[in-house]
Amino acid sequence: MHTTATWFTLDERFAYSEADLEDQLEAVSDLMRRLAPLYLMCDTLDLFTTIQMKSTHTSKPTVYLYDRYPGGIGLSEALYKDADMVLEAAERTVSDCPCESGCPRCVGMIGYGDFKQQVIRQLQGLKGTI
Repeated sequence: MHTTATWFTLDERFAYSEADLEDQLEAVSDLMRRLAPLYLMCDTLDLFTTIQMKSTHTSKPTVYLYDRYPGGIGLSEALYKDADMVLEAAERTVSDCPCESGCPRCVGMIGYGDFKQQVIRQLQGLKGTI
């Protein structure tokens, strides 16, 4: 399907291993999928996400959010314009969560060691780069 997308390229320096980086991609993808519709005033099924460890477009670990409709309906473009606001909301969601290392409420099903802090660093690093 031809559609439009916005992407977030994660910084490999904020991961200890490739497994950590993949987990961080999943966490950011999950956060964006849950939070973006709140700011775009759309249904959660209007946007899809996918991740690539080595994106064909950026050659880096990348999270893609794309319109679920052929040709797109403008959601990705709106997300591109409001990316920093959504990223700040994602950072607040993770930071304000009372869990210690990450839980399904903040970073998805992954949570170990300092994973929560890893995701916060990624989100902070993404702001201003879109």
